This record gives sequence, C-alpha cells and structure tokens, in this order.
Amino acid sequence: MDDEKNDSRIELVCSDITYEIATGVFLPDQKLPTIREAVQRWDMDHRLVLKAYKRLERLGLVKSVPRSGFFVAVGTSHKIVSRHRFELQSIFERVSGEISQSTNLSILGTFRYLANLAEIQARANPECAFVECTFIQASGHAEEIASTLSVPCLPMTIDQIGGKLNRIPHQVKTVLVTGFHYAEFQQWQSCKQFNLLSVPIQVDPKLVQHKGEQAVLFESDQSQAEHMGADLQPFLQSAKIRTEVVSDIESALSDLFKNRKQKSKIRAYLSPRLWGEVSQDWRDHENVELTRFRITESAWPAIADAIALPLGAMASFRSWNRKAAMCES
Repeated sequence: MDDEKNDSRIELVCSDITYEIATGVFLPDQKLPTIREAVQRWDMDHRLVLKAYKRLERLGLVKSVPRSGFFVAVGTSHKIVSRHRFELQSIFERVSGEISQSTNLSILGTFRYLANLAEIQARANPECAFVECTFIQASGHAEEIASTLSVPCLPMTIDQIGGKLNRIPHQVKTVLVTGFHYAEFQQWQSCKQFNLLSVPIQVDPKLVQHKGEQAVLFESDQSQAEHMGADLQPFLQSAKIRTEVVSDIESALSDLFKNRKQKSKIRAYLSPRLWGEVSQDWRDHENVELTRFRITESAWPAIADAIALPLGAMASFRSWNRKAAMCES
C-alpha cells in the first residue's frame, strides 16, 4: 500500500512539472526547483522528489547537470508536450479578453465553469467512438480511453453501424478501431466526417496465467482464433494452447469438462464474442475465462493526437509514467 501511495506522489510531481514545461512556466534549459525547494512545495520526502526528477529524466523532459541541479531538456520530448503552447495561449487571450470586455465575471471562475460545462457536454455527446465486434470489447476499450485520457468515448459495435455512415453520431470526430476492422472503415476516410485510427491491442497481462497441462481457446471465426491463439500463447508459460472453432459454445464447454476429475487441470479461454453468448453458470466456472485485451502502451500518444487533445502527450502522461515506474522496479 505504501508503494502505491509513494508512486502516486511521484506521479503528482512528474505531472505538475510536465504541465509547467508544456505551458512555458519552465523554459528549455531553465533550472527546475532544487530538491529542497521541491520537498517544501510538494511536502514529501526528498527521496521521492529525486525519483520523480529521475523519472522525468528518463522521459527526456529533464536533464541533470552535476553540482548544478536539474534543468529542462531540449529535444523531442519537450517539442511534443509543448507543441500546442502558443496556440492555446492565443485562444486563452482572446477568450479572456472577451470576458473582460463583455462581462464583470472572474476570468478564472468563468474558465472553471466552462471546463465543467465542457465535461457535461462531452459525457452526453462523446466526440470519439471505439468500434469493435462485440459490445464487451468496445466498452472495455472505451473505458480505457476514458480512464487514461479523461475523455468520454462511445462504445459501438460493427453490427450497430452495419456499414452505414449515418449510424455514427454526427458529433463523433474520431473513430478508433482495431487493425482487424480497419479496412472496413477506410472507404469512409474521404468523407472527412471523422478521423480514423487503427489501435493496436494485446492480451491483457493481468489475465490469469495458466500453469496446467491443457488450455483451450474457443472462437467462432477461424482467422480470429488463429490470431488470438498466437497472442495468448506467451501468457500460458509452458502450456500449449489448442484452438477450437465452434458454433455452439455451451455444448463445446460441456464436452470439454464432461466426466473430468476435479484434479484435472484444464482452462477454457473464450473469445469476447463467445463470452457474450455463454450462460452465467459458465462465466462463473473457475476454469472458464474471458480472453481480455487492452490497448498497447505505445499507442496512447497517437490516440491522443487522433482525438485532437491539446497537449496530447500530456494527456497520455499516465502511460509514460507507468513505463517509467516499471523500469524502477
């Protein structure tokens, strides 16, 4: 628990400094607060502050100069996080000028109100959608988008759209799909209604690792079964996975576990589309599991850019931070 708390405090320092670099509070080659100053500012142990600075150094945003301290690094990382700085500053000046000239409202209070209003509008009418075969997959990836980028995302299925462009809500500006479905949407790219991005996914590393003698993957499509089997195999350690293409998953599971002794070790992995067809009894079975997928870490900056988030790399900072934290452990 303490490790989680400490990492969240390190992340806070990293996020604050990254934002200040992005917005020009700290300019290239400018010295950051000393460790002692940072300890006072964030009210935390100097070792945690040092870890935060070192993490920012690994991300390419900060450089250490012996006996002098830490400075803002000049390079690709700085260009990425600060590339919208002047455009956003210009927007701020125009809007704040309008507020000052036309109202007696507080500029800060007005922007806070507008930010809350934008959140309400975005939740009601998401500007991005994640499209997948099943609602289970689509909603899972949409939740990832919302969690990582703090942007509401509309889950949709291929069947919902049914090859008709007008079924995609008009407010959607970005459509995210996995590579398997990318070709189905390319025909619409010329219409300019939305940005289209192919998002790479992988088997969720949190998927329970199978240590038994047998593992069976069930799917209803041969091509999908082959791809999923190849993705799942690395997580099964020494166990060899067998793929089965079935149309009746209830019968297939009954046959698999029929007359098996309790000590027999076998696990059935179901594709998301079959998981949606199976009964709750099988979902609760200790040896039956949904094959879950998640968006790859490297995809987040591209997703933020496709959604057109200002300071997109800042929005995907949590992804950067997770990778840096893994290097420390």
